Amino acid sequence: MPRLKAFPVLVLVLENLPLYVALVGSATAGYIDLRTTEIPDEIPLSMAVFGLFWAALAYVTSGSAILVQSAIVGGLFFALGYVMYYTGQWGGGDAKLMAAIGVLVPQAPAFAVATLFPFAMSMLLNVFMLGAVYIVAYSLTVSLPNRTVTRAFLVDVKGGMKEIGIFAVALTIAVVAAVRFATGGFSQASLTFAFSLVPGGLGLFLLWKFLRVVERVGFQKRIKTQALRVGDMLGEDVRELKMYKKLLRGLEENEIRKIRRVRRMILIREGVRFGPVFMLALLYTIFYGDVMALFSVV
Repeated sequence: MPRLKAFPVLVLVLENLPLYVALVGSATAGYIDLRTTEIPDEIPLSMAVFGLFWAALAYVTSGSAILVQSAIVGGLFFALGYVMYYTGQWGGGDAKLMAAIGVLVPQAPAFAVATLFPFAMSMLLNVFMLGAVYIVAYSLTVSLPNRTVTRAFLVDVKGGMKEIGIFAVALTIAVVAAVRFATGGFSQASLTFAFSLVPGGLGLFLLWKFLRVVERVGFQKRIKTQALRVGDMLGEDVRELKMYKKLLRGLEENEIRKIRRVRRMILIREGVRFGPVFMLALLYTIFYGDVMALFSVV
């Protein structure tokens, strides 16, 4: 683009246009997911089509290998996303959105910081690590004002005091033994350090129990079967159709039609609205690198 050299800003915009499309598309999808619990298929599909078109254009004009990279990364991201969807961890829109981002940004932009792994792998790891923090924050934000969830958690804790006590004792023994193994002996400093870890471990255990209550109580609602959508997950068994809530994947269109014939109301599980994580992971990977680096010992 010889004539564009006088316009460096325009050159920069054009070179990174797929990245901007990925950011705008993922931000839009995340916002809609928060508002409606659903990511419209049109958003990731449009993103992926544009990404392939741009990569094909780059191949034709300059022989760039970005087309192959876009196809490989997008395909791998979609395959992994489909596994996450089929096992009930993500919605179908989440899987498609991640694949679309892979098509658009298969490699690091020129201005991105260095990552520990290839850019696509680092971004994928960041999705899961930031996603874990996001899930906890989202669950707490949604469920703490819900008195039903709070009461259910208190009942769960009260009924599980024996379990909590056993865990606390086992955790204390394990931490002390680990410190003893690591330091080769006991000292006041090492014991103080060991016992300081126990409250944190116990807190994580209680947080895990709380999140289980949130999943069981806070993320379920009863709706009319006419309002069922593809991808909704059962919160109760439909025994007359031999369909059970342990089914991990979302419902398909033919299954919804069968349920409507035998039920007027149905309990479904909503889950965490995960859409915003993809934009956050993309931005973090570009400007900060790997979340995993925060846990490395310098």
